[in-house]
Amino acid sequence: MTEALLSEFRCLRCGRCCQWEGPVRVTQQEILAIAGFLHIPLEEFLRDHTVLAPDRKSLSLRETQEGACVYYDKKERSCLLQEVKPAQCRNFPLHWNFPGWEEECEGGKALKKAMHGCGKTPLDPSPGVPEGQKEEKKDFSH
Repeated sequence: MTEALLSEFRCLRCGRCCQWEGPVRVTQQEILAIAGFLHIPLEEFLRDHTVLAPDRKSLSLRETQEGACVYYDKKERSCLLQEVKPAQCRNFPLHWNFPGWEEECEGGKALKKAMHGCGKTPLDPSPGVPEGQKEEKKDFSH
């Protein structure tokens, strides 16, 4: 999906991104912001709310046994850290995603359906690209 089309993405609060297994990396600034937001002393937050990421390069928020973020409220379909949510969460899927994400995410499905409804495909050129030239596919997996 091109960057131009991704810019049309609208979150429908399905929570699939919050329930996918994998680390939610947090920076030092995010750790301080989240601990402050939750009114938890920093040491307690680090001990009880973070783990070392599998690659040992950063800290990550803890997950439930099912792999979901512990700060996702399934009943309310919302993030309990909305005001201070980590950049990794805020940036999905515009700055990073993975193959097939649009099949899992309700916002991705809606975007794909809207594209199909107007005859566009993920590799259609965006406005401003000369006719006959496809936009280079960008890798947003980082």
